[in-house]
Amino acid sequence: MKRLLLGLLAAGCTAGQAQYDAAVRLIDRIPQHATDLPASDHPSQFFIGIPGCSGWVLHAENGLLYPGKVLRTTPTGTAIDVDAVRSLWTGTNRIGVDAHGELLSVGARMGRMGFLTFSVKERVAMRTDVPSDLLLLPIQGTFGGVEWGDAALRLDHYRETAFGWQRTWGNRLRTGIRAKLLYGYEHADLQDVTGGWTTDPATWVWTFQGAGALRTSGIERWSSGGMGSGDAKGYITGLNNRGVAFDFGVGTSIGSRTRVDIGVTDFGGIRWKDENRVFSVVPSSWTFSGLELGTIDPSSAPDVLADTLDVWGDALLEAVEAHFPIEETTETFWAALPARFTVAARHLAIDRPRMRGTAVLTLMQESGQFGPGNRAINLGWCQEVGKMFALAGTVGLLREGPPTAGAAIALNLGPLQLHVSSDNLLALRTVDLRMDDSNFQVPASAAIHHVRVGMHLVFGSSFPTKPKSTGPPPSLPATTRRDSESYLSPKPDPIPCSLPGAKAGKRRR
Repeated sequence: MKRLLLGLLAAGCTAGQAQYDAAVRLIDRIPQHATDLPASDHPSQFFIGIPGCSGWVLHAENGLLYPGKVLRTTPTGTAIDVDAVRSLWTGTNRIGVDAHGELLSVGARMGRMGFLTFSVKERVAMRTDVPSDLLLLPIQGTFGGVEWGDAALRLDHYRETAFGWQRTWGNRLRTGIRAKLLYGYEHADLQDVTGGWTTDPATWVWTFQGAGALRTSGIERWSSGGMGSGDAKGYITGLNNRGVAFDFGVGTSIGSRTRVDIGVTDFGGIRWKDENRVFSVVPSSWTFSGLELGTIDPSSAPDVLADTLDVWGDALLEAVEAHFPIEETTETFWAALPARFTVAARHLAIDRPRMRGTAVLTLMQESGQFGPGNRAINLGWCQEVGKMFALAGTVGLLREGPPTAGAAIALNLGPLQLHVSSDNLLALRTVDLRMDDSNFQVPASAAIHHVRVGMHLVFGSSFPTKPKSTGPPPSLPATTRRDSESYLSPKPDPIPCSLPGAKAGKRRR
């Protein structure tokens, strides 16, 4: 078992969150537009997500291989551009999948109290960063040394129950907060990974150094054959892996057409307690000068090699275990979520009775607890036509990888709202490659693939209606006299009037 775990720890360094929602964020009428900006206004009075259909998200990251960049079509077929591969594998080399679905989503405006929301979401996310030196090892060997300290691994499966409150204070200030109760199912991550591999240029002796820890919770439940029917109830409701996270947001208006919002989301984490396994390797070093083959009879060399290969392999693994001992514990540990910081500026460029056009600039930065955090800058435009239709487009730059281009659409058919978005339509771009006299299409280059779909029932106006302008009250003439009476005083003196019980108008005796 320890040999397997040692291999997994090494494999976590050699083989391999966050959702972006850049396009959805542009369309205010979609309830999920406030996911990263909790202080953003909700234009509707009430919405409820259709259970199981209100929001499904699939986010995939690929910073490891872009076929269209490393494969070249030649007269004799398809060839690999080694220089392009070497250039591509100098970054983070991230592979990740993040999928979640909303089981329940509802929101309502409560008068002066503001807008309240409630949602339940199931989420599974995996991310790994593959060190560049290990990827380039078959190409350039150990020249200059091999480092794997930048390896990262993260796996999460949890349920999120969120309560949100957004309110506008006066005409300028907006605030929002969202509290999330987290219920964890499975988790795995690498912690404090260091290490390297160097070669002595004179003696060709290898020196390995390394340390790190692999923390898991609930993983062995599946590796040991899964769960029986009797364990399903305990799996759903009986685990003690609980946590809490918060989203904060604040916004303001600059003039009548420009708004600025700031949001911090997923600030918190989960304390993992059930079925924990923590495998730690203390900082160690090992010098390997080769295998001792001994004296071999050339006449029986193939048989001897076949008989002793397993023995040599076992001896090599025992030497690795001796120099890099694994300590196993079941301690409780805390794992923070990858928090995100988002800033968005919106300017209403077109404001007509039945049409609006809004330009949006967004910056997003993710925390780096598990490898370098994602970073993106997006510029977008949202065009809304009445209460029925809204279309948004966005272009952006990521921390690594080629540019992105996305789009989102929201269609309101009465109270039923359908929205579809993709944060990278360039993922559909392909190139034509030829192999064995056959042509086929492969993806050109795309660092992320982010798709969201959902349906809601939305009540109340999702497009602001301006009140009819009544204009200033009509001016009254200074006097009601005719022109022929202009010689008279325009404002005659008032005539005293005597009312019952009043002293005015009484004569003195």
